[in-house]
Amino acid sequence: MKKIAMLSLGFVFAAMSAMAQVGMPIIKTTNAPNKDKVSVSTVTFNYPAEDIETAVMEKLKKEGLSGKKAKAKFVAFQGVEYVPLWNNQFDFYLRISGSKNAGTIELLMTQGYNNYIDPTAPEVQERVNKWLTGLELTVREFIYERSMAEQLKEKKVIEKTIASLQTQQDRLTNQFNATNSDQARFDAEKVDVSKADPNSLDTKDIAKQQKEQEKILKQRNKLEYKLYDIRSKMAASQKDLEFRKKAIDELKEMKP
Repeated sequence: MKKIAMLSLGFVFAAMSAMAQVGMPIIKTTNAPNKDKVSVSTVTFNYPAEDIETAVMEKLKKEGLSGKKAKAKFVAFQGVEYVPLWNNQFDFYLRISGSKNAGTIELLMTQGYNNYIDPTAPEVQERVNKWLTGLELTVREFIYERSMAEQLKEKKVIEKTIASLQTQQDRLTNQFNATNSDQARFDAEKVDVSKADPNSLDTKDIAKQQKEQEKILKQRNKLEYKLYDIRSKMAASQKDLEFRKKAIDELKEMKP
């Protein structure tokens, strides 16, 4: 489990460190949902495309915007007022694609079906570029919050496991102590064959005594094994917990 966690955290730390590799917005030509050749504003970030899409869509949803799937894998936001991009009511389309290593955001803006807003117009380009580059922080915060939530969840699971193991250890310890009491009682009451008169010994009583001793020892050995197993699991869980706490502390230092 620790190996998997280390690999996962390694990816998170690498992703969080990618802030210095932010792409700059550019304009390119592509097909609009209606297949027109159009110019769109784009930016590429070195984060998984899936994370970029989730982070951006969650941001827009929190800002009151709800998109609908459109053709050519665009998501359409129609008849909206969204000041970060435009002062008047308009439509905009987003398409996010890429891989696990990087994702590209494409933005198309219109004031109607094919009344496209020119992304090269200075006032448009300035506003769009600011919004697009600002999405890098949105994505980074999303990855951070998700990673922190995962780490805290795992930490809670480990703590519950340790608490459960502690309860089991306490119960087994009580049972083990009880076998010690049984052994002490047995030792006080048993017949010492080496000192007893052979003529007075009852073979049935001796056999019964031997059987009782074997029962106590068997139970004691069984409990010793269980206690060893529980303590080993607790030690491993404690190491996992310390590792998780360290990972959380390191993650906190990378908070955007």
